[in-house]
Amino acid sequence: MISFTEKAVNMEIVRPKLFLLFAAPLAVACLSGGTPAIEHRENTSRSIVKSEDRDARTDTAFYVLGVEFPTRYDWRKDSLGGNVDCRLVYFEGQKRILEIDAGPNCDIRPFSDRNRLWGRHLYSDFIKDSSTVICRDGEVLFSYDGRELMRGFMVNDDGVHTLGQNRGGEGFSYRINGREVFSSSKGFVLGDAFDSYPRSGALDVDDGKVCFAYYIGDDYYFVREDDYEAVEVPEDVGKILEVRSIGGEIYLAAESLYGPQVVLVGPEDRAICQTNKAIGFDRCRIVRSGDEVFVKAMVKLWKGGEECCLWTEDGKRVLSGGDFFFESSDFAYYCANASKGIYGISAGGEMYAPQTISNTFGPRCGTYRNGAFYLALTPSVAGFNPFVWVNGRELAFAMNGYLMEVASLP
Repeated sequence: MISFTEKAVNMEIVRPKLFLLFAAPLAVACLSGGTPAIEHRENTSRSIVKSEDRDARTDTAFYVLGVEFPTRYDWRKDSLGGNVDCRLVYFEGQKRILEIDAGPNCDIRPFSDRNRLWGRHLYSDFIKDSSTVICRDGEVLFSYDGRELMRGFMVNDDGVHTLGQNRGGEGFSYRINGREVFSSSKGFVLGDAFDSYPRSGALDVDDGKVCFAYYIGDDYYFVREDDYEAVEVPEDVGKILEVRSIGGEIYLAAESLYGPQVVLVGPEDRAICQTNKAIGFDRCRIVRSGDEVFVKAMVKLWKGGEECCLWTEDGKRVLSGGDFFFESSDFAYYCANASKGIYGISAGGEMYAPQTISNTFGPRCGTYRNGAFYLALTPSVAGFNPFVWVNGRELAFAMNGYLMEVASLP
């Protein structure tokens, strides 16, 4: 184990320091009815619309984030090329709770890699001059120097954890509430936040410690909060796709040197995850679900397009689909293709077909908890409301726009 206070070759370690859219103004009645409370803040280019009972929490099981456009704007055709105002809408269940102006002149924008639900809050990030700014429910929480792209994000009892990659290239920082904990002026974070699992992106928790992996050239490192170690990479594997700690042991997934397959290397054994359709892999994750370990990856197909595949720890292919969502030792998934959209949804061992041809928008479109599979779907044609599919039921949301994330609490 390398001491956190030491410096690795070609690297600088920083020790902990003791810290589609309408142009009418949002000063209108809240779309759910009544006159909203509006907060205007100088130099923010944004407005926040809150329902009067924002703090009157319910025991709603799920939370939804959507993007809403003016009533008559066809956002699917998007004739204005995105140069039109919109708003982020946050729901508890089907109840509209929070709206945030997110048009082209606003700091907060309607992109899935800049917005995420955590607990009962919406967290957003944006770049302002030379700083990265983190917001909660549209209000600034903290900011720090540096223009970073979020690769990992989570909220724990001790605050907001961020893992940001320098937007200009090499270099990254891991922070808690903006206080720098670990950083390097070189290298890249392994993994990103643009994936369905884990929701925290490149950040993970193992044995109670927040951890992540990064690489500098061909050298890979693994960080566990206040220390790091070099990762031993076998010589007979290709590109490293994922490094994860499970029960204190390092697992890694890599492309094989001998064909289109993924190699899972564990602390004692290795397995070959085979597919005869691949020309490459992307967004590979090693998944711990209950007592089981899976490998999930987007497979780039030789005939064009991609599909998500799932393998067991011993390399057996479980199935392929649109994406997978895990709870304990079980998982739910959906199947999709370019022509049919979402054509099959599986939860609890049952397969369902949506009544409306629909698609997902954003990687965090689903969540599986307590046996209920929530999937945020948006119809492919105009005239239908977006909806959350819940174990065979379709719960509609009255809005002209799309749903991009759904989350649930115990």
